[in-house]
Amino acid sequence: AANNASAWGLEPGDLKQMNAQERIELAKKLNGERFKRIADLFGPMRNLMLSEQKRKTTHTPEEVFDIGIGNNLGRMLPQELLALRDADEEDEDEEAAEMADLQQLDWMRRFAEGKLLQYEMQGVDSLAQGGILFCEDGSGSMSGERELWSKAVMLCLLHLARQQNRTMHVIHFGSRNQFKILSFTKPADFSLDRIIEAAELFFSGGTDFQTPMQQALNILNEEYDRTGGTKADVVFCTDGECAVPPAFLEEYLKTMDKMQSTTWGISVSGQKPSKTGALHEMCGGKVATISDFLTGKDVAHIFRAA
Repeated sequence: AANNASAWGLEPGDLKQMNAQERIELAKKLNGERFKRIADLFGPMRNLMLSEQKRKTTHTPEEVFDIGIGNNLGRMLPQELLALRDADEEDEDEEAAEMADLQQLDWMRRFAEGKLLQYEMQGVDSLAQGGILFCEDGSGSMSGERELWSKAVMLCLLHLARQQNRTMHVIHFGSRNQFKILSFTKPADFSLDRIIEAAELFFSGGTDFQTPMQQALNILNEEYDRTGGTKADVVFCTDGECAVPPAFLEEYLKTMDKMQSTTWGISVSGQKPSKTGALHEMCGGKVATISDFLTGKDVAHIFRAA
Protein backbone atom coordinates (compact mmCIF):
# COMPACT_ATOMS: atom_id res chain seq x y z
CA ALA A 1 0.00 0.00 0.00
CA ALA A 2 2.86 2.37 0.79
CA ASN A 3 4.34 2.15 -2.71
CA ASN A 4 0.98 2.54 -4.42
CA ALA A 5 -0.01 5.44 -2.17
CA SER A 6 3.26 7.25 -2.90
CA ALA A 7 2.43 7.00 -6.62
CA TRP A 8 -0.57 9.18 -5.83
CA GLY A 9 1.56 11.81 -4.15
CA LEU A 10 0.51 10.73 -0.67
CA GLU A 11 2.96 11.02 2.20
CA PRO A 12 4.12 8.09 4.36
CA GLY A 13 2.66 9.90 7.36
CA ASP A 14 -0.80 9.49 5.89
CA LEU A 15 -0.45 5.72 6.05
CA LYS A 16 0.78 5.75 9.64
CA GLN A 17 -2.53 7.29 10.67
CA MET A 18 -4.43 4.24 9.41
CA ASN A 19 -5.00 0.99 11.29
CA ALA A 20 -4.21 -2.40 9.76
CA GLN A 21 -7.71 -2.99 8.37
CA GLU A 22 -7.80 0.42 6.76
CA ARG A 23 -4.44 -0.24 5.10
CA ILE A 24 -5.72 -3.54 3.73
CA GLU A 25 -8.81 -1.84 2.27
CA LEU A 26 -6.63 0.90 0.77
CA ALA A 27 -4.30 -1.68 -0.80
CA LYS A 28 -7.29 -3.45 -2.39
CA LYS A 29 -8.49 -0.23 -3.98
CA LEU A 30 -5.09 0.98 -5.17
CA ASN A 31 -4.24 -2.44 -6.64
CA GLY A 32 -7.37 -2.38 -8.80
CA GLU A 33 -6.92 -1.83 -12.54
CA ARG A 34 -8.75 1.51 -12.49
CA PHE A 35 -6.58 3.03 -9.76
CA LYS A 36 -3.38 1.60 -11.24
CA ARG A 37 -4.17 3.33 -14.52
CA ILE A 38 -4.85 6.65 -12.81
CA ALA A 39 -1.55 6.32 -10.92
CA ASP A 40 0.29 5.57 -14.19
CA LEU A 41 -1.09 8.77 -15.70
CA PHE A 42 -0.63 10.85 -12.57
CA GLY A 43 3.08 10.08 -12.02
CA PRO A 44 4.59 11.69 -15.15
CA MET A 45 1.89 14.38 -15.17
CA ARG A 46 2.85 15.43 -11.64
CA ASN A 47 6.50 15.70 -12.68
CA LEU A 48 5.49 17.90 -15.61
CA MET A 49 3.35 20.07 -13.34
CA LEU A 50 6.23 20.61 -10.90
CA SER A 51 8.62 21.52 -13.71
CA GLU A 52 6.09 23.97 -15.18
CA GLN A 53 5.70 25.60 -11.77
CA LYS A 54 9.46 26.17 -11.72
CA ARG A 55 9.27 27.87 -15.13
CA LYS A 56 7.12 30.68 -13.76
CA THR A 57 10.19 32.83 -13.14
CA THR A 58 11.55 32.44 -16.67
CA HIS A 59 8.53 32.26 -19.00
CA THR A 60 7.82 34.75 -21.75
CA PRO A 61 4.59 36.83 -21.57
CA GLU A 62 3.09 34.94 -24.50
CA GLU A 63 3.82 31.89 -26.61
CA VAL A 64 2.55 30.51 -29.92
CA PHE A 65 -0.01 27.74 -29.53
CA ASP A 66 -1.99 27.66 -32.79
CA ILE A 67 -2.61 29.13 -36.25
CA GLY A 68 -5.67 31.31 -36.77
CA ILE A 69 -6.92 34.23 -38.84
CA GLY A 70 -6.94 37.96 -38.15
CA ASN A 71 -5.20 41.20 -39.17
CA ASN A 72 -2.45 41.54 -36.57
CA LEU A 73 0.60 42.34 -38.70
CA GLY A 74 2.97 41.46 -35.88
CA ARG A 75 1.67 37.87 -35.86
CA MET A 76 1.29 37.39 -39.61
CA LEU A 77 2.71 34.15 -41.02
CA PRO A 78 5.76 34.57 -43.30
CA GLN A 79 3.88 33.12 -46.25
CA GLU A 80 1.48 36.05 -46.15
CA LEU A 81 4.41 38.37 -46.89
CA LEU A 82 4.84 36.69 -50.26
CA ALA A 83 1.52 38.12 -51.38
CA LEU A 84 2.93 41.63 -50.97
CA ARG A 85 5.94 40.95 -53.16
CA ASP A 86 6.07 43.04 -56.34
CA ALA A 87 6.83 41.33 -59.61
CA ASP A 88 10.54 41.43 -60.47
CA GLU A 89 11.41 44.57 -62.40
CA GLU A 90 13.38 42.49 -64.89
CA ASP A 91 10.43 40.17 -65.37
CA GLU A 92 8.84 41.08 -68.69
CA ASP A 93 6.02 38.58 -68.20
CA GLU A 94 2.89 40.73 -68.02
CA GLU A 95 0.90 37.75 -66.76
CA ALA A 96 3.24 37.39 -63.76
CA ALA A 97 2.96 41.09 -63.01
CA GLU A 98 -0.82 40.94 -63.20
CA MET A 99 -0.85 37.94 -60.88
CA ALA A 100 1.29 39.82 -58.34
CA ASP A 101 -1.16 42.74 -58.44
CA LEU A 102 -4.10 40.38 -57.87
CA GLN A 103 -2.32 38.78 -54.92
CA GLN A 104 -1.76 42.19 -53.36
CA LEU A 105 -5.40 43.12 -53.81
CA ASP A 106 -6.47 39.80 -52.30
CA TRP A 107 -4.12 40.42 -49.36
CA MET A 108 -5.61 43.87 -48.74
CA ARG A 109 -9.13 42.43 -48.89
CA ARG A 110 -8.30 39.70 -46.40
CA PHE A 111 -6.53 42.23 -44.17
CA ALA A 112 -9.66 44.41 -44.11
CA GLU A 113 -11.81 41.35 -43.31
CA GLY A 114 -9.42 40.04 -40.66
CA LYS A 115 -8.72 36.84 -42.56
CA LEU A 116 -4.93 36.77 -42.82
CA LEU A 117 -3.16 33.70 -41.47
CA GLN A 118 -1.53 34.59 -38.17
CA TYR A 119 -0.04 32.99 -35.09
CA GLU A 120 -2.42 32.58 -32.16
CA MET A 121 -0.69 33.59 -28.95
CA GLN A 122 -1.43 32.29 -25.50
CA GLY A 123 -0.70 34.23 -22.33
CA VAL A 124 0.95 32.41 -19.46
CA ASP A 125 0.61 35.09 -16.81
CA SER A 126 -0.08 33.74 -13.35
CA LEU A 127 -2.75 34.99 -10.99
CA ALA A 128 -2.14 35.38 -7.29
CA GLN A 129 -2.40 32.02 -5.59
CA GLY A 130 -6.06 31.83 -4.76
CA GLY A 131 -8.15 28.69 -4.61
CA ILE A 132 -8.57 26.06 -7.32
CA LEU A 133 -11.96 24.80 -8.49
CA PHE A 134 -11.93 21.69 -10.68
CA CYS A 135 -15.17 21.09 -12.57
CA GLU A 136 -15.16 17.53 -13.92
CA ASP A 137 -17.61 16.24 -16.50
CA GLY A 138 -19.13 12.96 -15.28
CA SER A 139 -21.20 12.24 -18.39
CA GLY A 140 -21.35 8.73 -19.86
CA SER A 141 -19.20 9.72 -22.83
CA MET A 142 -16.33 10.50 -20.44
CA SER A 143 -16.07 6.88 -19.28
CA GLY A 144 -12.83 5.09 -19.96
CA GLU A 145 -9.54 6.81 -20.75
CA ARG A 146 -11.03 10.31 -20.76
CA GLU A 147 -12.33 10.02 -17.22
CA LEU A 148 -9.13 8.42 -15.89
CA TRP A 149 -7.01 11.12 -17.51
CA SER A 150 -9.27 13.78 -16.02
CA LYS A 151 -8.81 12.19 -12.60
CA ALA A 152 -5.03 12.36 -13.04
CA VAL A 153 -5.28 16.12 -13.72
CA MET A 154 -7.48 16.50 -10.66
CA LEU A 155 -4.92 14.67 -8.51
CA CYS A 156 -2.15 16.93 -9.83
CA LEU A 157 -4.11 20.02 -8.85
CA LEU A 158 -4.89 18.51 -5.44
CA HIS A 159 -1.19 17.85 -4.99
CA LEU A 160 -0.41 21.45 -5.98
CA ALA A 161 -3.07 22.87 -3.65
CA ARG A 162 -1.76 20.78 -0.78
CA GLN A 163 1.84 21.86 -1.39
CA GLN A 164 0.97 25.55 -1.66
CA ASN A 165 -1.57 25.66 1.17
CA ARG A 166 -4.39 26.57 -1.20
CA THR A 167 -8.03 25.59 -1.05
CA MET A 168 -9.47 23.30 -3.69
CA HIS A 169 -13.02 22.33 -4.56
CA VAL A 170 -13.80 19.35 -6.81
CA ILE A 171 -17.16 19.84 -8.54
CA HIS A 172 -18.17 16.61 -10.25
CA PHE A 173 -21.18 17.14 -12.52
CA GLY A 174 -23.49 15.31 -14.85
CA SER A 175 -27.06 16.09 -15.90
CA ARG A 176 -28.94 19.21 -14.80
CA ASN A 177 -28.79 19.68 -11.00
CA GLN A 178 -26.63 16.54 -10.70
CA PHE A 179 -23.41 17.39 -8.89
CA LYS A 180 -21.18 16.41 -6.00
CA ILE A 181 -18.74 18.79 -4.33
CA LEU A 182 -15.72 17.71 -2.32
CA SER A 183 -13.96 20.65 -0.66
CA PHE A 184 -10.37 20.70 0.55
CA THR A 185 -10.11 23.90 2.58
CA LYS A 186 -7.74 22.93 5.41
CA PRO A 187 -4.78 20.52 5.74
CA ALA A 188 -6.88 17.84 7.45
CA ASP A 189 -9.16 17.68 4.38
CA PHE A 190 -6.33 16.31 2.22
CA SER A 191 -6.71 12.86 3.75
CA LEU A 192 -6.40 9.49 2.05
CA ASP A 193 -10.08 8.66 2.22
CA ARG A 194 -11.17 12.01 0.78
CA ILE A 195 -8.64 11.85 -2.06
CA ILE A 196 -9.76 8.32 -2.89
CA GLU A 197 -13.39 9.48 -2.73
CA ALA A 198 -12.64 12.23 -5.24
CA ALA A 199 -11.00 9.69 -7.56
CA GLU A 200 -14.02 7.36 -7.32
CA LEU A 201 -16.62 9.96 -8.28
CA PHE A 202 -18.34 9.27 -11.61
CA PHE A 203 -22.00 9.84 -12.47
CA SER A 204 -22.08 8.44 -16.02
CA GLY A 205 -25.02 10.74 -16.70
CA GLY A 206 -25.72 13.59 -19.09
CA THR A 207 -23.96 16.93 -19.53
CA ASP A 208 -25.08 20.27 -18.15
CA PHE A 209 -22.59 23.16 -17.91
CA GLN A 210 -24.80 25.62 -16.05
CA THR A 211 -24.98 23.45 -12.92
CA PRO A 212 -21.21 23.34 -12.19
CA MET A 213 -20.78 26.96 -13.29
CA GLN A 214 -23.44 28.02 -10.78
CA GLN A 215 -21.85 25.93 -8.04
CA ALA A 216 -18.49 27.54 -8.79
CA LEU A 217 -20.09 30.99 -8.54
CA ASN A 218 -21.71 30.04 -5.22
CA ILE A 219 -18.34 29.01 -3.79
CA LEU A 220 -16.56 32.11 -5.09
CA ASN A 221 -19.32 34.49 -3.95
CA GLU A 222 -19.23 33.01 -0.46
CA GLU A 223 -15.46 33.41 -0.31
CA TYR A 224 -15.65 36.93 -1.73
CA ASP A 225 -18.25 37.99 0.85
CA ARG A 226 -16.14 36.48 3.62
CA THR A 227 -12.68 37.68 2.58
CA GLY A 228 -13.20 40.47 0.06
CA GLY A 229 -11.24 38.67 -2.67
CA THR A 230 -10.74 35.35 -4.45
CA LYS A 231 -8.37 35.39 -7.46
CA ALA A 232 -9.22 31.75 -8.08
CA ASP A 233 -8.47 29.38 -10.95
CA VAL A 234 -11.47 27.41 -12.27
CA VAL A 235 -10.47 24.41 -14.40
CA PHE A 236 -13.33 23.01 -16.49
CA CYS A 237 -12.70 19.54 -17.93
CA THR A 238 -15.20 18.07 -20.41
CA ASP A 239 -15.49 16.14 -23.66
CA GLY A 240 -18.55 17.90 -25.01
CA GLU A 241 -20.49 21.09 -25.52
CA CYS A 242 -23.65 22.26 -23.84
CA ALA A 243 -25.85 25.29 -24.43
CA VAL A 244 -25.75 27.87 -21.64
CA PRO A 245 -28.33 30.70 -21.45
CA PRO A 246 -26.67 33.92 -22.68
CA ALA A 247 -27.83 35.89 -19.63
CA PHE A 248 -26.29 33.35 -17.27
CA LEU A 249 -23.03 33.22 -19.24
CA GLU A 250 -22.82 37.02 -19.07
CA GLU A 251 -23.37 36.91 -15.31
CA TYR A 252 -20.67 34.25 -14.95
CA LEU A 253 -18.11 36.27 -16.92
CA LYS A 254 -18.88 39.48 -15.00
CA THR A 255 -18.54 37.71 -11.65
CA MET A 256 -15.24 36.08 -12.64
CA ASP A 257 -13.92 39.46 -13.78
CA LYS A 258 -14.98 41.13 -10.53
CA MET A 259 -13.18 38.48 -8.53
CA GLN A 260 -10.07 38.61 -10.74
CA SER A 261 -10.49 34.91 -11.33
CA THR A 262 -9.73 32.84 -14.43
CA THR A 263 -11.50 29.92 -16.08
CA TRP A 264 -9.35 27.37 -17.94
CA GLY A 265 -10.91 24.83 -20.28
CA ILE A 266 -9.76 21.30 -21.04
CA SER A 267 -11.42 19.55 -23.98
CA VAL A 268 -10.76 15.81 -23.92
CA SER A 269 -12.82 15.07 -27.04
CA GLY A 270 -9.77 15.35 -29.31
CA GLN A 271 -11.44 18.17 -31.23
CA LYS A 272 -11.17 21.91 -30.76
CA PRO A 273 -14.33 23.37 -29.23
CA SER A 274 -16.35 25.78 -31.32
CA LYS A 275 -15.36 29.42 -30.87
CA THR A 276 -19.05 30.22 -30.44
CA GLY A 277 -19.62 27.46 -27.90
CA ALA A 278 -20.03 27.88 -24.15
CA LEU A 279 -16.70 26.25 -23.24
CA HIS A 280 -14.69 28.62 -25.43
CA GLU A 281 -16.68 31.67 -24.30
CA MET A 282 -16.59 30.96 -20.55
CA CYS A 283 -12.80 30.51 -20.78
CA GLY A 284 -12.13 33.46 -23.06
CA GLY A 285 -10.50 31.05 -25.51
CA LYS A 286 -8.14 29.54 -22.93
CA VAL A 287 -9.01 25.94 -23.80
CA ALA A 288 -6.48 23.10 -24.10
CA THR A 289 -7.44 20.38 -26.58
CA ILE A 290 -6.10 17.00 -25.51
CA SER A 291 -4.42 15.00 -28.25
CA ASP A 292 -2.12 12.85 -26.11
CA PHE A 293 -3.43 10.90 -23.13
CA LEU A 294 0.00 9.52 -22.27
CA THR A 295 1.34 12.78 -20.86
CA GLY A 296 0.07 16.08 -19.52
CA LYS A 297 1.87 18.20 -22.11
CA ASP A 298 -1.37 19.57 -23.56
CA VAL A 299 -2.23 21.20 -20.22
CA ALA A 300 1.30 22.30 -19.34
CA HIS A 301 0.38 26.00 -19.57
CA ILE A 302 -2.45 25.49 -17.08
CA PHE A 303 -0.09 23.84 -14.60
CA ARG A 304 2.31 26.75 -15.10
CA ALA A 305 -0.27 29.46 -14.54
CA ALA A 306 -2.26 27.87 -11.73
